[in-house]
Amino acid sequence: MGGGGVIKTRMWLSVIIIAGTMAAMSGSIIAWFTSQSIIEDNLFMAGTVAIEAESQVILSQYFDQGSGAVYLYGVEQGTGHLYEINVTANGIANKVYETPNRSVSVNWPNGLAFDNRNRRLYYAEDNSNLYFYDFHNKEEVLAGAVIGLPAGATFGNGYYWYIQNSTDNLYKVSFHPNGTIKEVILAAQSFTGGQRTFNLGDLSIDIRNSVIYGSSTASSVGGGAFFKIEIIDNNYVYSYISSVIGLQLAYGSNGLLYGHSTSTGQWSSIDPTTGQATSLFTGANKFTDLASGYISVWNPGDCTKEKYYIANTGTKSIYLRANITGQWYEFDQYLNDWAPWTPDPDEDVVTVTIHDSNWEYIDGYWYYTSAIPGTNTGPGGIVEVFAEICLDGENTDNQYQGKRFILSVVFEAIQSSHDASEYEWGWSP
Repeated sequence: MGGGGVIKTRMWLSVIIIAGTMAAMSGSIIAWFTSQSIIEDNLFMAGTVAIEAESQVILSQYFDQGSGAVYLYGVEQGTGHLYEINVTANGIANKVYETPNRSVSVNWPNGLAFDNRNRRLYYAEDNSNLYFYDFHNKEEVLAGAVIGLPAGATFGNGYYWYIQNSTDNLYKVSFHPNGTIKEVILAAQSFTGGQRTFNLGDLSIDIRNSVIYGSSTASSVGGGAFFKIEIIDNNYVYSYISSVIGLQLAYGSNGLLYGHSTSTGQWSSIDPTTGQATSLFTGANKFTDLASGYISVWNPGDCTKEKYYIANTGTKSIYLRANITGQWYEFDQYLNDWAPWTPDPDEDVVTVTIHDSNWEYIDGYWYYTSAIPGTNTGPGGIVEVFAEICLDGENTDNQYQGKRFILSVVFEAIQSSHDASEYEWGWSP
């Protein structure tokens, strides 16, 4: 690896650990009810303080990535339903969303691509309409219309990329914050120079080096191909690699490129340098298109957004605070495990921000500035928290290559009455 400058660095952000404990404390006037200590409460007759925390910071809806799962998304042939597929378990697939039966055929919906940052899974119908499934709100949204038909697509560098079917025109689509289409841009017209045109197939971007790989069936000019498009200083450099054609493509969270044949259900691993396909297994489901799953691979300057839910399940009204910490790890070949690692110099390249005016940061803690009602007056209150975790683009150098950052979040609660938070935390709203 060459020296100097900021590089695109591969890192993993693990499942965030959220801890919430329940306690009841009896006794004197200055005996605050908190969720920090577990004390026998069989003689306690007053209120309780308890919180339950849940997170959408999961790499998979169904699979525990700690067990070695590598998963992708697929749109099923014949139904158009969206699935999550574990390629390390012979393609076990679980339905994520049952799409309405609007326009389903042997090849459509298609153009599947996952917006990792905003948790949106985009897909196209054969009428140029682009939709996305919103994993945060668990709903389908019409994003708008694109130009032509995106039979193969991928998401990377903030854009939805696709080749217009039966052409060699490369488009990129930008979006408004709500996920609807902002602009459809012709990124490269006839990027092969007229050597080939492409029909059904797929694209997948290697976000580590901004290279788009494609596999397409034959069209009227030149025949199908496995190929790459390098994005270099806003130029698009096309290269033919091999005749491996007609595969659906997606990068796994392990950095490997996978291929799937819609006609046979066969899965392969693909060497992107040669296009050579190595057979893995034949799955029970057939998919018209694939997309990379949640890939927690950071490039310098990237951010990821996480969402938490904290419910007050105790009887008493509470104040809430969160302590967010993190630790870098490197893989120890001798131990065959991940071990704590400290950068040198340690530039604090990871920042965590809660984008909500109801939270304030003081001395290592995020405090929620409003009381959260308990169950003594009705259903307990629920707080939603959006946090943004960013990797510094300027100070992240070569030493971070291949390292892992694990984030830990601990929520704490205390009764909101009698100035308990002032006495115990030194804080009051």
